[in-house]
Amino acid sequence: MTPRLILCGSLMLTVLLLAGCAPRYNIVMNNGQKITARGKPKRDQFGVFTYIDAKGQPAQISSSNVRTVEPAY
Repeated sequence: MTPRLILCGSLMLTVLLLAGCAPRYNIVMNNGQKITARGKPKRDQFGVFTYIDAKGQPAQISSSNVRTVEPAY
């Protein structure tokens, strides 16, 4: 195998693996507590954020308890 073929194969594998990763978001509550969510939390018309927690379970929180929603870097 040529080094170029190995490099291209490795790059393609890396892109495929990263494509399946959901971005993480931090939900910062008014009391300072941080909750990590998988994917961007969605706010409904009733003011409730729905998100997937770090364990993969669906969860909800009232927007009146949320200070900010920001991407986790």
